[in-house]
Amino acid sequence: MQKHIVMIIDYYYPNESPTSKVADAYINLVDNAKIDVICMPSAGQNEEYKYKGKQVYVAKDWYISLMNHLRKHKLLIPLAHLVKLYNSIYTKFVHPRDCYYFFKTALQKLEEINRKEKIDCIFSVSAPMASHVAALHYRQKHPDTVWVACNMDSYTAQNKFNKRRESCFKFEKAVLSQADSVLLSEEIYANMQYLYRNFKEKCVPLPYLLPNVDQNAQCEGLFPKDKINMVYAGRFYKNIRNPEYLLKIAVALDSRYLLHLFWDDGCVDMVQKYAKKLGGKIVLHDCVDAEKIREIYNTADLLVTVGNSLPEYKPSKIFEYIASGKPILNIYYEGLRDDSLDKYPLALQIGRNTSIEVACNKIDTFMLKANGQFVSKETIEKIYINHTKNNIKNLINEVFK
Repeated sequence: MQKHIVMIIDYYYPNESPTSKVADAYINLVDNAKIDVICMPSAGQNEEYKYKGKQVYVAKDWYISLMNHLRKHKLLIPLAHLVKLYNSIYTKFVHPRDCYYFFKTALQKLEEINRKEKIDCIFSVSAPMASHVAALHYRQKHPDTVWVACNMDSYTAQNKFNKRRESCFKFEKAVLSQADSVLLSEEIYANMQYLYRNFKEKCVPLPYLLPNVDQNAQCEGLFPKDKINMVYAGRFYKNIRNPEYLLKIAVALDSRYLLHLFWDDGCVDMVQKYAKKLGGKIVLHDCVDAEKIREIYNTADLLVTVGNSLPEYKPSKIFEYIASGKPILNIYYEGLRDDSLDKYPLALQIGRNTSIEVACNKIDTFMLKANGQFVSKETIEKIYINHTKNNIKNLINEVFK
């Protein structure tokens, strides 16, 4: 009999967050399931819609909707800062601190969906923590519903550097302990045993899924062919994934190199300052959808990732980069070298304590050998067998059986 699963996530198509992409890939592996989605409103979608066979319900949250509107109209940025300040003050006194209002509207959507067709299972995904809170409140009212929590971004880790960390930890632990199963990223499972030790028997560490991609699909005419085109895709965060070391490298590299940023947010002033200073050596692009970005990866000469300062988080796009087979440069915080990339044949990892001059020399030497090379799909699947679809499909279906 087909299971009716409702997934609660943050931003979905066409502006999928990294967490949403990962969770969607996991849930698509469940056999014999009808899947509905509850997501936050985004600039691209604010009404119900269908996507790849899933009915998508947008949980309209006044705060998120207003912030999306204010960001879209850049003249209103000062007002957006005021609204954000109000929210940060208000949420100091409540949990979940991230997207507090979302859990109420998501809960209303769960009840609405259940009236149409009984929900068998809820698959809540963080961030935001509000997804889990909505699932908890619903399950308290409907105790026969199976609840699988997927913790890719820990609420405790998000608040690691502020004074409320201890209360965030207690809150996250209390909520997750009530789920039937808890899927954790391998990084959280390895580095946060203090979070889940009291309900470890419910926890399943999940490897990132290696995407199934066409390594030959390219974007013709996008990049100048006489340059070494470096591509970074994703967000920056001042404390967690700071871009300044990478930008300094872009300044110091010779004129053969161009750094293309498919970048949607974070450290805006810093990025724009360096982009203006360099007169064309840093190229800022709009964000594109998941299919287009994979073509861009295939077209690039060097894919660049900036590692996180928190061991609990690995940038999920690393396995998208690996699947492309292209050369990869990883900038990492000291002590947080990426072990996945240590196994990849075309990877260069540079710690932030390395001088800019030495880093540039390493990149030059690496690209002399790696430029124009790629790793075949067959080789990648042999190296990363634990991350292949068949392996993860078995783990997922054991949880949702």
